[in-house]
Amino acid sequence: MRFLIIGGTIFLGRALVDAAQARGHRVTLFNRGLSNPEAYPDIETIRGDRETDPRSAGRAALGRGNRHLRVSAAAADAVNRGFASGG
Repeated sequence: MRFLIIGGTIFLGRALVDAAQARGHRVTLFNRGLSNPEAYPDIETIRGDRETDPRSAGRAALGRGNRHLRVSAAAADAVNRGFASGG
């Protein structure tokens, strides 16, 4: 399964990344690159900001061919706004 994880470099996000990788899933991170950007050098990371540019989250999800999208509950509204606006 493919996962797009919003954030992914601190606290809960790191646990999600580690758990997904341990189970053999493919992970892509979407974040601003401000917190621990070196945490996962082997994982594809898409830079963007869901707060100032919610459409970038939608583009990240759609542009990577993610068939299965899982995001944190806090980010779901921003991703949904990105999809709704055609991002």
